[in-house]
Amino acid sequence: MTNRFRQGRLWHRSFALLFASRAVKDLADGFASIAFVWLLVESGGNALGTSILFFCSVVPQMLLSSFVSPLLTKGRLQQWMFASDGFRALAILLVPVCHLLGALPLWLFFVSAVLQSAIGSLYPPASVALLPRVVAQEQLQQANALLQSSSQVITIIGLAGAGVVIQLFSAPVTLMVTAALFLLSALLILLVRTGHVNRRDAAPAEKESYLAQVKQGFSIVRRHPLLFGLNLFAVCLNVGGAPFLALAPIYVTEHLNGDASTLTMLRAGVAIGALGMGLLLTRVKIRRHGALFTYAGIAGGLSTMAMGLTEQLPLVLFACLVSGMAVSAINVPEMVIVQTVVPPRQQAQVFSVLMTFSFALLPPAILLSGQLASWLGAAEVILLGGTVTVISGIGVLLFTPLVRMRTGAQEQGAYQG
Repeated sequence: MTNRFRQGRLWHRSFALLFASRAVKDLADGFASIAFVWLLVESGGNALGTSILFFCSVVPQMLLSSFVSPLLTKGRLQQWMFASDGFRALAILLVPVCHLLGALPLWLFFVSAVLQSAIGSLYPPASVALLPRVVAQEQLQQANALLQSSSQVITIIGLAGAGVVIQLFSAPVTLMVTAALFLLSALLILLVRTGHVNRRDAAPAEKESYLAQVKQGFSIVRRHPLLFGLNLFAVCLNVGGAPFLALAPIYVTEHLNGDASTLTMLRAGVAIGALGMGLLLTRVKIRRHGALFTYAGIAGGLSTMAMGLTEQLPLVLFACLVSGMAVSAINVPEMVIVQTVVPPRQQAQVFSVLMTFSFALLPPAILLSGQLASWLGAAEVILLGGTVTVISGIGVLLFTPLVRMRTGAQEQGAYQG
């Protein structure tokens, strides 16, 4: 692949447009996550309804991601990302419009969530595959670090902003704003221009069937030593992080004797840590991304264990800061590994497979966390989650070559699937 941006600065027009599109999308995601649930509750939804909404938002993307990724080899990646954001806007807009018409059944929330999740399954793999066509390979770490760290902060801003808009106006108005943000993100991504990509690199073999392309993504992850270790630990990271994700509000009220402002402080600590590490990774060149991924995961597990062991708010805030740093130090290497060791035409497929495996156990882990918390307590279950992460990280460290392998053009050339 040749890239006409190779000798240029990172902040050229196309990367700036990609960054802006991602930022607007992250803001919209934050708005949607608050306004959608709030309107559901206002419309008569209960705890069961919010649980069903969560599953409708996660499961379709998890199941479909690997099976729709071969579509991304047809046409421009920007067009698929435009379609994903555009149709998400329409699926969201359906809810406030029906509310204004006085005909908003609860099942429509779940249908909208399923549509958003299914359509949204195209965006992450397309985004990962697009970045190497916008920036030079030596700029991938810096570009990923900027995108990942800013995403954490912008999502927090979106969550807070949604609350303000709901208070000033209403949840339906907030959802209309959310739809407009997704449309803006879609329009911005269409303006992104890429370097020239060799047809042989960008498209599958002529006689390769759709099902064969799907199977190929799974085969690459299973056979490539870097990707196999990364995938294994990513699954454990999500399982280990599920307790804090599910139990944070209960943990704050019962273990820290805090309130909503305390929970906001913890989330802000995570966001600040992610931003700080992201900015650091824009300046420090990493040679072994697998090692960074593994050690960051272990550090994140240790910080989660610390949350379960202490009731001192300053220590918990510090643990959240470390946890946020680990988030960026995990996400950035994961992206760079896929973008450097996998041929361009297979990057979207491989990342989709990684997403499928990574999130497959998240819903049951969240359900199990709630049940265990009723027996053991929220802090104890969070401690258990951190322990699972640390033990699995040590296993990856000892029994896979993930920490020893370098990423780069030589790895891509050595492995062609």
